[in-house]
Amino acid sequence: LDENVECPREEDSVQMQASTGGVSHFYLLVRSPRTFKEAQNVCSRCYRGNLASIHDYRINSFIQNAICLRNQAQVWIGGFLGPLTRYRRFQWSDGSHWNFQYWAPGQPRNGSGHCVSMTARGGRWRLISCLKSLPFVCSI
Repeated sequence: LDENVECPREEDSVQMQASTGGVSHFYLLVRSPRTFKEAQNVCSRCYRGNLASIHDYRINSFIQNAICLRNQAQVWIGGFLGPLTRYRRFQWSDGSHWNFQYWAPGQPRNGSGHCVSMTARGGRWRLISCLKSLPFVCSI
């Protein structure tokens, strides 16, 4: 991880809380755009969290509504395509189980990138270049 992570200003982030099945989940929408790797570094260094992993439709919907309300068209979530081994598969940056996905039609498309973003329109996921700078959602 990069040592010199610049943490976002307080006014550039919005804390959000979702409850599912009696469990509270805390998220932070950071509006200052970063690459996927920088975003993960900010989540871990500044907030002791990770880019958000999404395990059900309710949380997906919650995050989608939150980014719509704040006029963010597309954000990083914590999904990425793992290293090229015998079986290349999707992973979450927090190491949790990949047990839910919500791809946009025609996604994931080979050759479009290795990192997963969520679009405000429909909350659908896209596989795009990890070097693109986007706002992002941390799970904290």
